[in-house]
Amino acid sequence: MHTAQLDFQVSFLESSKVKITYMKTHYGHSCSLGCLPIPQDIRQQIAVDLVQGISFDKILDNIRDNIGSSIDRSHLVTRKDLYNIEKCFGLRTIERHKEDAMSVHLWVHECVSNEKHCPILLYKPQGQVLAEIGTNQGLGEHDFALVIQTPLQSEMLMSCGHNKIVCVDATHGTNSYNFLLITVLVMDEFGEGFPVAWCYSNREDSVILNNFFQHIKNKVENVHPEWFMSDDASQYYKCWSQVFKRQPKRLLCIWHVDRAWRNAISRINERELQISVYHTLRDLLEQNTETFHTLMDGAIKQWQENPKLEVFYKYFSHEYLHRPSQWAQSYRRKAGVNTNMFVESFHRVLKYCYQRAKVNKRMDKTIHLLLKYARDKSFDRLIKTEKGKNTTRMQSIAHRHTSSLALSTDLVSADGHEPDVWHIKSTKGEQVYQVKLEQDNCQHNCLMRCRACGIFTSILVRVWIPFCR
Repeated sequence: MHTAQLDFQVSFLESSKVKITYMKTHYGHSCSLGCLPIPQDIRQQIAVDLVQGISFDKILDNIRDNIGSSIDRSHLVTRKDLYNIEKCFGLRTIERHKEDAMSVHLWVHECVSNEKHCPILLYKPQGQVLAEIGTNQGLGEHDFALVIQTPLQSEMLMSCGHNKIVCVDATHGTNSYNFLLITVLVMDEFGEGFPVAWCYSNREDSVILNNFFQHIKNKVENVHPEWFMSDDASQYYKCWSQVFKRQPKRLLCIWHVDRAWRNAISRINERELQISVYHTLRDLLEQNTETFHTLMDGAIKQWQENPKLEVFYKYFSHEYLHRPSQWAQSYRRKAGVNTNMFVESFHRVLKYCYQRAKVNKRMDKTIHLLLKYARDKSFDRLIKTEKGKNTTRMQSIAHRHTSSLALSTDLVSADGHEPDVWHIKSTKGEQVYQVKLEQDNCQHNCLMRCRACGIFTSILVRVWIPFCR
């Protein structure tokens, strides 16, 4: 640590004033670079770079790449210095106020002033009983709720959510207040996930979800998905059904189901039994409708007769046996998705690409990055619509087309009883796939078609069916 000595003399005058006489020259230490201020011209140049949108990393790289034979104070610039320069020159436009809560409050009311494009559906700050934007039911004084839905998100929910699938999930770790981010997401016509509404809140119980979904319904009333996917928490599905007055087919996220099964299997003492039970569960998960119940009955009988599996059998019977339609893939062939992978993918992009794997200390910056993602997502959609995009699913469809051209005609046979149905033998095993022509033309303007032959097919399931329905 550097210590500096400075001489000064204090005099108290009769007029209740204090007179201080001091010497500007320090002594007792050498002229260390770390004790010197950054030259003003360097500070101004850094400020110009920041205004132009140059990142902190690029600025630091430029400074350190230009070090010559001698080092001066400008070469010792750190990220903390860049933050200070940004603040000193008033470049931190995200912050409307030094207090985070006031900054969020000012930002919300700025959005409300722009009535045409206001994305705020509900704003209920902590410390107040009533919401400032929207209406709240059952929220307490210490609750926080912020519901965001841009105009494009409203359109996407209507076009890609009605009669299709809606996914809901929550994540934490985006802000230092431990507010949860609840996301409603649909799958667009390109087969990619698209978030259509967000809610920041300090909890995710039925009270918050009812308020969240009610404000979505107020904005987009006639949306009735055929499937609803979430984790095994019951409040998501119950609240959605209560608010929208419809009960879509409930689907559990396979990833969450698999994780729950692994945790239950880990309590079985014998390793060989663990492996056997898990393989049976995965087979059940992936069976088609014809063989599912036969395999299920056999597995249940086997587990009942084995006393070492008594605890697991009770767990499975209580949690999953009575509702195979929510987790078995044979019941979700036309849903087009098995897991909440699109929501999880969005969470990863937000946290690691936009927030750079950091937890934001300020809520206003967290909201700013979320809306930046929404802006980028809208431009990404515009580019895909106007220029086209070879997505992963389109690549998979093209690969299947190429593979089908090399398929031997001996493996393909027409169904003798039902028209427009074919049976295709697997090239790698004894399994037989069924292909059925559902309709000649797509009524939903689906873009997930083979570019070579124009046929709409699902690439997610073993039985090929039209992707859009």
